Amino acid sequence: MGSKSKALVNILVFIVAFFLLSSLRGQTMVNVSFDDDTLTLTAPKDYSLVIEYDQVETVDLVDSFDPGTVISGDENRSCRWGTWENSDWGQYTLAVSKKIDNVILLTTATDERIAFNFENETSTAAMHQMFTELLAHRGDAVS
Repeated sequence: MGSKSKALVNILVFIVAFFLLSSLRGQTMVNVSFDDDTLTLTAPKDYSLVIEYDQVETVDLVDSFDPGTVISGDENRSCRWGTWENSDWGQYTLAVSKKIDNVILLTTATDERIAFNFENETSTAAMHQMFTELLAHRGDAVS
């Protein structure tokens, strides 16, 4: 096999491995997406939660927390999702990566609590700032 053929095979193996790892990561992680009027959290096993911006009352950045126990939901080696309960927030919705210590905690008009994070501590803190500014710009009541 010539050096050009070997290089092509190596590139193809790398591309296939990259797409395989990307697809596996997408199935094991929490994702956050922003639309015009909603925030959507997705997690493994087809978990999805849509939060309307106008229902958000508070947006807090919490540096560390105890997730408590699962009520309905699940976890894998990299993330947790679903309905959980802890001594600080009572029953709440969780969608987090386990390797990230901080979370964004939303409280809605119906007193629901939703905790989530994104990529790493720095990205989660930046998302908190951006989301707070977005809601303030839209005129939604956020404290």
